[in-house]
Amino acid sequence: MNNKIIIIILLFLLGNVVNAQKSIKGYIFEIDENKAKKEIPLASVYWQGTTIGVAADIKGNFEIIEPKQYPSNLIVSFIGYQSDTITLKSYRKTLNVKLKSSVGLNEFQITERRSGTTINTVDPLRVETLGTKELAKAACCNISESFETNASVDVNFTDAASGTKKIQMLGLDGIYTQIQYENLPLIRGLSAAYGLTFIPGTQAESIQIKKGAGSVVNGFESITGQINLELQKPDEAEKLYLNIYGNAMARAEINLQAAQKLNPKWSTLTMFHANNQTIGHDNNNDNFEDHPLRTQYNLFNRWKYIGKKRMFQAGFRAVLDDLTAGQIKANPNEPLYEIGVKTKQLEVFTKNGFLFPKKPYKSIGIINNFKIHDHQSYYGNKLYNAEQYSGYLNLIYQTVISNTDHTIKFGGSWSYDNYNKNLNNNYKFGRIESVPGAFVEYAYNAQKKTALVLGLRGDYHNQHGAFFTPRAHYKYNFTEKSAFRLSVGRGFRTANPIIENSSAALVSARNIILKD
Repeated sequence: MNNKIIIIILLFLLGNVVNAQKSIKGYIFEIDENKAKKEIPLASVYWQGTTIGVAADIKGNFEIIEPKQYPSNLIVSFIGYQSDTITLKSYRKTLNVKLKSSVGLNEFQITERRSGTTINTVDPLRVETLGTKELAKAACCNISESFETNASVDVNFTDAASGTKKIQMLGLDGIYTQIQYENLPLIRGLSAAYGLTFIPGTQAESIQIKKGAGSVVNGFESITGQINLELQKPDEAEKLYLNIYGNAMARAEINLQAAQKLNPKWSTLTMFHANNQTIGHDNNNDNFEDHPLRTQYNLFNRWKYIGKKRMFQAGFRAVLDDLTAGQIKANPNEPLYEIGVKTKQLEVFTKNGFLFPKKPYKSIGIINNFKIHDHQSYYGNKLYNAEQYSGYLNLIYQTVISNTDHTIKFGGSWSYDNYNKNLNNNYKFGRIESVPGAFVEYAYNAQKKTALVLGLRGDYHNQHGAFFTPRAHYKYNFTEKSAFRLSVGRGFRTANPIIENSSAALVSARNIILKD
């Protein structure tokens, strides 16, 4: 009987101890710029003057035993936020703790040494990226000169008279390479000869180079490869950037960039470039300018909006370029041979992205631009004047099949080009190209080791009819730093024979005969 009484008393005392150690649950959060609650994960919670403490989970929730006595101070802290002290005078079952961003946090930087050129071993396409470190080697120059330090792209002069540079990839001329900036057309039609000189190197953030047939999402024109330029971003660029360059050959350049974040969602960037080369040189005494004389003005402006469910960009690009080259003095028995090329280019563009926060693998993108290109030139006694009006629209929808290892993209595109050309004031010709199309691309990626991309697009050209562009890319990683890739596919393009072969057709003494 006595044993039973003792057991009952012990159970009663143990129950009081258990009941006495109650727990307090809480939620730690902040108020973001959209006035919404956002959890703060892994914050520290402890009672002041004790060793009793816990850490919140990834959703900002915590549970801690109540203090031995009241009143007691509960301290809540996390890096980057002002610590909060909550004084409890009695037991409370739940707490909501709001932290504010720390206004006194000193700025710190995390830096690492990276190569100026990197190759992506995860992407099934071989993507070589030239970063700012690589571009800084030719920061005074335009994009055509930025490839001179890269082994994947060859840079050559088209002819000795005009001094124009062109690129080559896989042994073929640059006209067989699809060149874009931020997935918008850059070098097409009349810009084939001089287009790469219209983008200053300081305006580029990076350059991606893909050898072989590229993605069907970006069109059907990629044959030897794709080059995509990423320009400076309004929300990431320096607030004020000034670059001035000059050399002993009397070449002068100025690059001025100004970025401004208007609020957490809106930002804008303006980039201005001007270069001038008005003093000629003839160091080899052949009576020809060693390099073309040139004046160029380049203005670029864009606006960027970032929201939870939408991203938007809009802007324009304007170029005015005046180039002269050729003989310095006329010979007694023949007229002066000069080359003059004046270019005016104006482009407007918009980019819309629709996001699904609860489904980050899903998105819709709409990009489009409209461009006017005016080309006025003479090569000795040959005249070539032309105009080009171009439009481009691309709609892309991306989602997954079953899981994120299987992604699919599909959509439609439309490109439009209107050419008006005049050769020697005798031949007036032109054409209108309208090409609507649709595409689908499936990608499989298994733990970053095996990847497969299958793409197919169909387009209809108003002059050449329907055609299909199949492409396939396969990659297998033997190790983290080695990969085997296979790429096959088709590509199509329409030619502009005179401007694309200006060194042979216009600079030389050959006669051009056009059939009616």
